Amino acid sequence: LWWEYKRACQEGDECHGPFSGHHMFAWAADGYFSHDGGALVRRITPCGTYKHTDWMPTAGKTQEELELLLLGYKAPAAHAHVPAAPVVDETTGLGGWQTVAVIDALEEQKQHEEVL
Repeated sequence: LWWEYKRACQEGDECHGPFSGHHMFAWAADGYFSHDGGALVRRITPCGTYKHTDWMPTAGKTQEELELLLLGYKAPAAHAHVPAAPVVDETTGLGGWQTVAVIDALEEQKQHEEVL
């Protein structure tokens, strides 16, 4: 499931997304959508072109209700709270969100054929 959100107290139509249901639930579990009247969420396509639902408020919903809404199922207790981003190890700097290079496997193979 893919979602976009906007702050309930926000003026105008500025919305943010698309985000996966897992990402949205991690934010909700961290309390991100429970301040200032919560947020309005709606289900969309991964590219954000098509809207599948009307805006739905997050305010007043329990964590279980948000889980069912954003994930579409009840997660096992061991996975009930998934952090929005991995923790960064301060000694090594590893963890968190990292940027990776996308490579073309065929191009990579051609470049290394001469070496092999």
